[in-house]
Amino acid sequence: MATSTVYHQIESVLLSHNTIMSIAEAHGTLSGILCADMRAEIDRWLGEVFDDEAGDIIGDDRMTLVTFFDETRNRLDGAYFEFELALPDDDAPLNQRTTALSDWCRGFLFGLGLGFESEQGHWSCDCKDILRDIAEISRLDTGEESEENEEALMELTEYLRVGIQLIHSELQSPSEKPQVLH
Repeated sequence: MATSTVYHQIESVLLSHNTIMSIAEAHGTLSGILCADMRAEIDRWLGEVFDDEAGDIIGDDRMTLVTFFDETRNRLDGAYFEFELALPDDDAPLNQRTTALSDWCRGFLFGLGLGFESEQGHWSCDCKDILRDIAEISRLDTGEESEENEEALMELTEYLRVGIQLIHSELQSPSEKPQVLH
């Protein structure tokens, strides 16, 4: 999804507006919000990424973020499993990609929590397992450069991509939405 050009455009917008979130964390937050509520508006996400200064983002920067938001929503909801995590390219150093994956997971859990606010849900065993794994991956250590670590990172990324689609699918299915406990 985040081709090198798109990735760098979003990263540039985030940096120019002094957000403390990395693009990976911002995309994870967006993905979590949308998994919980596909009707979420962009200002919900922007308010979190830019500490409620989203109104200061105008012109080309805003259009870039709107496009990124819409593309994420479309790919997450698409029938062809096109969703991908916004992470650095494979030629970036392993420690940078590992940190980004960890940031993405923290952002996702944060966004999912925002999407549900105070609601507690009943989750399937598969979703609970994936969420536990995401929490573990969010604490990932960068480790050393090695072929084994490269392969492990690639496998984790693919696992997350598919796992997020499963969570999204379950949460968007009317018969399987988490039920609010009273």
